[in-house]
Amino acid sequence: MVLDARAIDRDFDLDWFVVQKQVDGARVVQFERLVGQITAHLPTHFLVVPREGSGCRFAPIKTPEDLALQRELIETALQRATVP
Repeated sequence: MVLDARAIDRDFDLDWFVVQKQVDGARVVQFERLVGQITAHLPTHFLVVPREGSGCRFAPIKTPEDLALQRELIETALQRATVP
């Protein structure tokens, strides 16, 4: 998901979801919001990308280092993008 920082510089009315997890052997409840719900509040486009291989849709990014490692994959996906 790619968002323009100027577009998300405000609060959105997003739902809360209850997620049950195990932490250190104990059952816990975590409350989460899904960032994908923002698409209901903003103009949205999507990219059609292959599921696997060069330009694939899965590029897990959790740290700045991950972003650097996946930069080429992301750039390829964006170059191949098709916006309907």
